[in-house]
Amino acid sequence: MLLDQYLSSLLKQLSEMDNYSQVEALISRLADPGLQRAFPSNKCIKGLEAKIENLSPLLLNSTQWSCFRYALICLRSISKEHHGDPGYI
Repeated sequence: MLLDQYLSSLLKQLSEMDNYSQVEALISRLADPGLQRAFPSNKCIKGLEAKIENLSPLLLNSTQWSCFRYALICLRSISKEHHGDPGYI
């Protein structure tokens, strides 16, 4: 699976979420250093941020838009926490 395909699958999962706790669970799994994954966490986080930023609110319902915006907050928070951390892949 290519990174772009993986990020698209994450977007699809986010679009189907109903609340912030579901969003937090997905984002925390994405940033969990203990999980083995095909792509480095930082690439996933930056790529997902970019994809969410490019979404049009006109194509989303209010719940989807809210969850995507909250996902951005979570992703940016993780990026800030790990900025400069050499162990953060």
